[in-house]
Amino acid sequence: MNKQETREAQARREVGQTDISSPLARLLVVAFLVITFGLPIAHQVAASRAAEQDALADGLAAGRESKEGVIGRIFSANTALLKRINLYQEHLDDTFILSRKLRSPVQAFMVRLGVGNEKVFVGCDDWLFYEPGMRYLTGPGFLFPRQLKRRAREGIASASTPQPDPVKAIVHFRDQLKQRGVELIVMPVPTKATVHPDKFVRGVQLRNVLLLNTSYVDLLDQLQERGVHVFECLPLITDAKFMSGPRYLKTDSHWVPMAVSRIAESLAESIGHLKLDREATSQGAQYERHATRVTNMGDLAFMLDQTEDFIQPESVDLATVMEPGGTPWRNRSDADVLLLGDSFANIYSLADMGWGEGAGLAEQLSFALQHPVERIVRNDAGAYATREMLARDLARGRDRLTGKKLVIWQFAARELAFGDWKLIDLPEVGELRSGGSLSASRVTGRIAQLSERPVTDAVYKTFIMKFFITDLAIEDGQSQGDGVVHMLAMKNREFLPPAGLRLGAKISLSLRPWSEVEERYGSLKMGSLDDIMLEIEKPLYWGELK
Repeated sequence: MNKQETREAQARREVGQTDISSPLARLLVVAFLVITFGLPIAHQVAASRAAEQDALADGLAAGRESKEGVIGRIFSANTALLKRINLYQEHLDDTFILSRKLRSPVQAFMVRLGVGNEKVFVGCDDWLFYEPGMRYLTGPGFLFPRQLKRRAREGIASASTPQPDPVKAIVHFRDQLKQRGVELIVMPVPTKATVHPDKFVRGVQLRNVLLLNTSYVDLLDQLQERGVHVFECLPLITDAKFMSGPRYLKTDSHWVPMAVSRIAESLAESIGHLKLDREATSQGAQYERHATRVTNMGDLAFMLDQTEDFIQPESVDLATVMEPGGTPWRNRSDADVLLLGDSFANIYSLADMGWGEGAGLAEQLSFALQHPVERIVRNDAGAYATREMLARDLARGRDRLTGKKLVIWQFAARELAFGDWKLIDLPEVGELRSGGSLSASRVTGRIAQLSERPVTDAVYKTFIMKFFITDLAIEDGQSQGDGVVHMLAMKNREFLPPAGLRLGAKISLSLRPWSEVEERYGSLKMGSLDDIMLEIEKPLYWGELK
């Protein structure tokens, strides 16, 4: 027997000794199959059927309501289906077992490497940047004809095709206000990376670089040609003489309190030509500011999912505004200045954002003017949300333009590229409607329509869902109609029971008029019903599940 044969024989003997018993082999196969297929199947059984039913129901409804022929019905149904698919994918990301278990440690490891996630970029010295803001700067010009056509066709983010042209919407809104004798000032707030490119790319000097979307200057030119007054924050906030130190929070997508105060002062100077009703301020008494300090973790840090060990909270000094007489600042419906704003106006004003209250843009403007201000603010969707709220209030009989001389429309600049700049007609003041006619500790009803659901990695930690509820009745009583019910679906990025409600479900809840809680909850991020007329024609409620 030669050496070659000896080695082969030895190898055969060694391989032959690697025995796996039949029970062990079956156990390993079963374990592999459970890990590979069992968890997804279990989750699918628990969640997918209801989501698919919602998607098909929305798609068929969109197809039935379309009046654009067969092609139009197909596109409408496809749009609604794509919307539900995207929402379902986000729901899986939030609820899938492996995702919940592995996301935090993986994300923590990525942050150590200086890498964020699909929504947050990690810059220099742990500065964080919001991905849509970066995409706004690096993407195509939002006014390029090809880009406008592409966005007009997409219709993925909503059941209706977006209107992508901000110039058209701004001029339309200006013209409607002008007919009422009200002046408009448009106020786009620049993105964080525009103001702090040095915190995104090391070595960049602020005075030498200005990151802008290629259509931004064109926007300003077109608005100027059409006589629209634009208050430009960008030249001020990037000027070294404006203020010292950072203009934006390190771990948040919003500006620092000092930037809000300085912008409000400059804005007050720019509207000095208006003859405001100085008698609205009480007998020469002065608005005052009191210093307070707030420590919090920014919205972008939370979107990185439990990175507190690697990203430290930051502290800011607020200048809380007090009414003449020393009471907290209040929203004044009799003011002749109306501010429409998004989260840049809400931060330091809305306690749910975690950065204190009483020191937001409306409050600082009141102090700078020494004059009352009314505000309509809503987190997110600055392109249309506040105009929609204004139109809804007018239609329901709440005339928020009576006595107004000026409307200031503030929105984040990234909305220019991604917002839905729908044309919203301001109606004549309708018949006065209350927030709701049914108020009871326990009622029943059936869900006929519902808004999108929250996601835990969104920039806002609180979310309100809207439900159109039919067959509303005091329990064991006779049906008393229907209405639009607002319910808290997410708080501190934790899902609440309303987030799990499904179309067609019969529910038991307590109700009270929406008008009783609107000042507290109306500024929060909330979903939208496909039929916006429901909020004009139907009673509005605040609800809690029972």
